[in-house]
Amino acid sequence: DLLEWPNHHWSYSRLAQSFERWRAVSISYKQAWRDNSNRQWVNRTGFGLIDSFELTDARRAGTAEVVGEGRSWFRWNGYLFDSFRAGFLKKLDYEVYKGLGSQIAKRLYRYLDKQFYGPGRQKLDFDLRLLACEHLGLSRNYDAAQIKRRMQPAIEELERIGFLQKLSPAERFRKISWRQWRITVARKPEIEVIHLETSRVTKPNTKNTPPTLSQNAGQDVLHRLHQLTSHEQLRFEIEAVASSSAFFQEQYHNSKSLGGPFFEATRRKLLADHFTRLGR
Repeated sequence: DLLEWPNHHWSYSRLAQSFERWRAVSISYKQAWRDNSNRQWVNRTGFGLIDSFELTDARRAGTAEVVGEGRSWFRWNGYLFDSFRAGFLKKLDYEVYKGLGSQIAKRLYRYLDKQFYGPGRQKLDFDLRLLACEHLGLSRNYDAAQIKRRMQPAIEELERIGFLQKLSPAERFRKISWRQWRITVARKPEIEVIHLETSRVTKPNTKNTPPTLSQNAGQDVLHRLHQLTSHEQLRFEIEAVASSSAFFQEQYHNSKSLGGPFFEATRRKLLADHFTRLGR
């Protein structure tokens, strides 16, 4: 039902084949498995995603009572299920995923949604062949031109729904050598409510040193910002953060929920830099 597949024999056969394949997969992590219960990277070797399963064709089960007793089921591997219970999960907007038209767009959306997670990871660069062939399932026999032709409709679909920023072909694809190409993707900033003034006073984090900006310069930045409309102020601040270095992006996002002097100093520094960057 979640996959919106028709209730006939093909669906059951396809699910059985998929479960058989996943049950046979063996995975090993060398200091790369995140144990979220103690927040450490540990070894996990020789385990699968699922331990066992049983599929029952509900069309042949007969009465409702039999259907209830003979439901299909599968059992997660213990390592994986413990990770779930420890909260190591990434949410996915399943309605957006289902609404995408092509399999390449769906695979790209799933992969990038995870890769974009966290501050400082809103613009990413990948080896084109590695991304296309190992993560999106495109043929390894394709050359770079064929890969770009197959990926372009999926990229445009993710741009239309507001997931990816539009980039020019020169910004999107870069030729490194005759055999190597790179692809750049950037997540479109989400529109959010930004409080331009805060009256809350929070004790600053003494482990961090606020960026240096004189009081007069800081007030001048806010004065210039307030000359813009509310929508322009919002857009300007989003662009200022996105244009800053990964370090300042992290400082901005980490301190935003707390507010206080450190966040205000960081924010004004980013705004001032963006005014300078634009020559305003």
